[in-house]
Formats: sequence, structure tokens, C-alpha cells
Amino acid sequence: MRDAVARLARRAWRLHWLTPLAADPAFRPETAALKAILTDFPTATILIEGHCDERGSAEYNLGLGDRRANAAKDFLQQLGVPVDHIKIVSYGKERPMCSEATEDCWSQNRRAHFAVKAK
Repeated sequence: MRDAVARLARRAWRLHWLTPLAADPAFRPETAALKAILTDFPTATILIEGHCDERGSAEYNLGLGDRRANAAKDFLQQLGVPVDHIKIVSYGKERPMCSEATEDCWSQNRRAHFAVKAK
């Protein structure tokens, strides 16, 4: 059991921001995985990190990251994930996945990152 919890704590999903989130077929496998984890580990917490690309001010991007994380949180709540199992944080543009100044790279940085943590 401890090994499974340790693997769970290290597991994370990076999901690119697409609107509407529920309509994206690429999101379905991650949704199923999150549901399975919460079923197997009912005390687990999902941390949703809101991220943005490098364009715009730090203040603007922190707000945008917060809205992105909250939208993902709302979606998980619609799936039946209890609100007390979801935490959010916005990193704005401070933690990019990609550092090139290209549209492809910027699109990778506009995301909600899901990390599952065991309690």
C-alpha cells in the first residue's frame, strides 16, 4: 500500500488549456485516471496549478492562471470530485514548460497542471 501511495504522490498530469474543457476528447483518459485514483485513494487531494505563457504582466498572468485553475476545479466538481479534495494555485508565467518565444511553446505554457497528492 505504501508503494502505491508513493507513486500516487509523484504522479502528475499536464493538460493544455482548451475551451470547453469537457468537450476535449484528449481529456477523457486523464479524467478516468483521476476518478480511479480518487476511488482507490479517497483521502487524496488534487492540486490544480494554473499556468500562462510569458506574454503579459506578472499581475495579469497570476489572475489568468487563477481563472484557469478555477475553471478546471469547477469541471472536476461537475464530475463529482468533492470540493474539499481540490486545491488550486496560480503560478502565472513563473513556471513555464517551454522557454522558446514561439506560438507552439506559448501554447504549451497555457495549461492547468494536475498533481495528485496522498494525505
